[in-house]
Amino acid sequence: MKNKFFEGTWEGCFKKIAEEETEIIFSEQIEIFIFGIYLLSFFVLNLKKMQKTYVSDLVSYLGKIKGD
Repeated sequence: MKNKFFEGTWEGCFKKIAEEETEIIFSEQIEIFIFGIYLLSFFVLNLKKMQKTYVSDLVSYLGKIKGD
């Protein structure tokens, strides 16, 4: 990710823990260039919600291609 306000990386590590079960560990490293944006990020960027949406979308997509 990179734009004029910040840059960083995002990674999701997937680990099979049982049949039909996967553990996901998300990690990110972000450098914010503007202090005001840094402060705003605590209120505007809900990373947990973004991660839950990503997982929900992924499960939905995988269900479609699997035929469930």
